[in-house]
Amino acid sequence: MVNTKPSDLGSRKIAMSPGTEKIETLLGDGVSKPGDVVGIDVATGRMVPTDIGVGTTSETFKGIVDDNPLLAEDTAITAGLPSPVIIPQSGRDYRLNITDPGGATHIQGWNIAFSADAGKCAGVATANTAGATGNLISAMANGDTVGEVRWR
Repeated sequence: MVNTKPSDLGSRKIAMSPGTEKIETLLGDGVSKPGDVVGIDVATGRMVPTDIGVGTTSETFKGIVDDNPLLAEDTAITAGLPSPVIIPQSGRDYRLNITDPGGATHIQGWNIAFSADAGKCAGVATANTAGATGNLISAMANGDTVGEVRWR
């Protein structure tokens, strides 16, 4: 089975580690979904998908969009709707939207970094790649677009 949304991995929960997460509330942008990595657009005050170091959408980073139980799963946060954003902490586990490995399998421990596909992360071959954020907790198969990551 292909994993394309957090519940495919067991639940809609984005933060998987026990304990309390640091949360900040940002306004939705009509694009970002739970599991996306986002910054803040200073012109609008809304969240914006980030692609630090590899794209041109946003070079800012605030955190990971948390699930909003008021919306259907895998739905973009409505523009202007206040929504929780998790401030990730080193050593904690999160479900992130990750670009499809495209015919390959990313093994457990694979390095994850910000992707040129703004808001997503991607597998990278080397740990010292700019924007590397964590490592996969479990393997991702071809077609998967969500994975479980331990934040660095």
